Amino acid sequence: MTDRDPSIGPDGLTRRDRDLIREMLARYPEVRRVTLFGSRAMGTFGRGSDIDLALEGPDLDARTLTRIATELEDSDLPYKVDLLLRDDQLDPKLEAHIQRHGKLFGWEVTTLSDVSTDIAYGYTQSADSEKVGPHFLRITDIQNGTVDWSTVPYCPINASDYAKYKLKSGDIVVARTGNSTGENYIFRANEDVVFASYLIRFRIDPAQADPLFVWYWMRTPAWWSFVNNSKTGSAQAGANAKILGSYQFTLPPIYEQRAIAGVLGALDDKIEQNRRTARALERLARAIFRAWFVDFEPVKAKAAGATAFPSMPQPVFDALPTRFVDSAIGPVPEGWDMKALSECVHLTMGQSPPSEYYNVAGDGLPFHQGVTDYGFRFPAHRVYCTAEGRIAEPLDVLLSVRAPVGRINVADRRLVLGRGLAGVRHLSGRQSFLLYQLAHVFVEDDAVGDGTIYKAVTKQFLSAMPLLSPAENVQAAFETIARPLDDLVALSEIESRKLAAMRDYLLPKLLSGAICVDVGSDGRRPPATAKRTR
Repeated sequence: MTDRDPSIGPDGLTRRDRDLIREMLARYPEVRRVTLFGSRAMGTFGRGSDIDLALEGPDLDARTLTRIATELEDSDLPYKVDLLLRDDQLDPKLEAHIQRHGKLFGWEVTTLSDVSTDIAYGYTQSADSEKVGPHFLRITDIQNGTVDWSTVPYCPINASDYAKYKLKSGDIVVARTGNSTGENYIFRANEDVVFASYLIRFRIDPAQADPLFVWYWMRTPAWWSFVNNSKTGSAQAGANAKILGSYQFTLPPIYEQRAIAGVLGALDDKIEQNRRTARALERLARAIFRAWFVDFEPVKAKAAGATAFPSMPQPVFDALPTRFVDSAIGPVPEGWDMKALSECVHLTMGQSPPSEYYNVAGDGLPFHQGVTDYGFRFPAHRVYCTAEGRIAEPLDVLLSVRAPVGRINVADRRLVLGRGLAGVRHLSGRQSFLLYQLAHVFVEDDAVGDGTIYKAVTKQFLSAMPLLSPAENVQAAFETIARPLDDLVALSEIESRKLAAMRDYLLPKLLSGAICVDVGSDGRRPPATAKRTR
C-alpha cells in the first residue's frame, strides 16, 4: 500500500488542481465567493466525481458563468466542473444543502506550526528600567493584544543572543504560562525589542500566510477556547510550543488573506492612532498640572522677575504670589491652603449588592467593584446590576480602594460602585483638576504620596488625606485648559470603542468567509492561466 499524497485535500483534489481553478476564477472580478458543495464537500466522492461549485457576486450573471465554465472545460483538469449561480433565484432545497454542507473553495485547514518557519522560547534576563539595551518584552507588557512601549523595560544582551531573540516585523509572541496563557501580540512597531522567556515566538512564513491574518485568528473565541482546553499543570497552568503550534484554522489564498487582514488592520490602525492621541493629550494635561501645582513653576518664574508664563492666562499669572510658606508637604505658594480631601470633594464609597442582582445581559446600570475592567480612561462595561446602591455619576473619578489601591478611571455614565471602588466628585465641579491631582497623589499602584503601600484604604483615611488647595482662580484656569483636552480624550475613546465593536463583529465573519472582501481591484490576485503542463 502506498502512502496518501499529502498534496491531496479532503475534497480529493490535488493542490495543483485547486490552484488551477483558483487562478482561472481570479480572472473574473465578478466572482466574489466560491463554495464547494456536493460529494466532494461532504467527503462521499468517488474517483471521478464532478467538482460542484456555487459562484456568487453582485455583478455575476449567466453569460459570465458560461464563459468560466467553457474555460474550465478547455483546461486539462481531470474532472468535470459543474458551476451554478448562487443567487436569490436558487432552488431553496439546493440552497439549504449548500448552507449545510458547503465549504469555501480554496480555504485550507492548517496549523500555527505549519505556517511558521521558526518557533522559539524567549530570553532569560532581568528587566532594567535604564536604557541598557533593547526593550525587553514580557507577558505583563501585553494587554489585549497591544503594548505600550513607553512602559516596557530594557535588558542587557550580548550580540549572539540579540540576533537570536530580536523581534522582526510580523513575529507573533504568545504567553505560555499562568492566567495570561494564550495572550498574544504581533510585532509591527519601530522599536528595538527582544522577548522574554515566558513568551513563545512564532515567525510566520510569508509565502504561505499573511502574519496579520494569522494573528487575527489568534484573537478569536476559537483561539481562547483552544487555549483553555489545552492548558496543562495545576499550580501554574500553561501550554508549550508544541501545544500552541497545533492550533488549527482555515487559510484562504494569500491574496485574500491580505485583503481580509487589510480590512481588520485598518480598523486597528485607527484605534491605535486614537490611543496615541489620547495619551498625548493626557501627557499634555499632566505636564501643565505638574508645572503649576507640583513644581510651582509660574510662581517661581514670577518671583524671579518674569512677567508671564506659557500656558497660564495673564490675569491669573498677575495674581500669583511671589513667596512660599511652609506646609505639611513642604514649601507652597503663599495663600494656597492644605485641606482634607473631604473639604474638597464628595466621596462615595462602594458597597456591593447581593450577587442575585448581577447580570451580563445589560439590565440595570453597569457594575464595577474593582479595576478588572478599567480602560485607559473609562472602564469597559461587562457586568450590570439591577439594584441601585452606591452610584457614581458621569465624570466622577473612580478610585480603587482595595489592592491595587489608587488606580484611577473615570465614569462615562451612571454606574453602581462595588466595595473595591470609590466615586470622587469635586465640590466645585472641577473634575479635570481633581483627576490629575489624584493621579499625582497616588503616584503608583498601592502607593500614596510618600510611597507608603496599602492593601486597602477606608473612607476615614481618604477623607482625612491632605491635599493642596490652590487659589480658586488658578484651579479654575487649569480646568478651563484641561477640560477640553479631556473631552478630546473622551471622544477618542468613544470612537475607538465603536471601531473595536465593528472589528469584533467583522472578525469571525471575515475569517470564516461569511463576509467577502473585494480582492478584485487591489492588484493582488494571482495571474490566471487556462492551461498548465503536468
